Amino acid sequence: MNNTSEKSDVNSEHMDDKLKFYNDRYAYWTDIALSQLSFTNNLLLTISLGFLGFCFNNETADSLWKTLSIITIGISILLGLCIVFCRLYDFRISRRLLLIRKRVYEKKKIKLPEESLGKFKMRHRLGAFLNVLFTALPEVTNEEIEEYDKNEEKIDTNFVKLRILSKKLGSASWTWTKTQVLFFLLSITSYIINHIKS
Repeated sequence: MNNTSEKSDVNSEHMDDKLKFYNDRYAYWTDIALSQLSFTNNLLLTISLGFLGFCFNNETADSLWKTLSIITIGISILLGLCIVFCRLYDFRISRRLLLIRKRVYEKKKIKLPEESLGKFKMRHRLGAFLNVLFTALPEVTNEEIEEYDKNEEKIDTNFVKLRILSKKLGSASWTWTKTQVLFFLLSITSYIINHIKS
């Protein structure tokens, strides 16, 4: 009986170590992915701005291809700026969510929901982006957490709203980065065609 108990404790410790290892690796690779996303966006923005200046200063004759190149690089830059704002607000909301979780757990020993929120369409991403730019973010104050029993419904509602907003902004960042790259490549291609035809 004692041996079984010892084996169970060893297995439990091994599982805890494995779980910690997986959590640490997940945090590490998440950090790498976010760093690379930010780096890619910054690089594309810098190159796009330089290329836009080059297009305007270049002495090749104006044509449909040159105009198309300028329009597509402009769209790429606009998407890059939108991604910057998405990332900033996503980080801000994620920090707020973590703080709310921490406070609720410290004061009430309650774990707030972590279930999957599903996938979002373009209109949801755009709506979330406009939402953070022009309206105030949902709030959960420390005072409300202190009186959690009275404010449970409001806290849960605002917490879920923040989670959905964060998820939509994160989704927008990744999706719009791919679109940004596409428009950047279209611009380069249009410029090359214009140069060949000149």
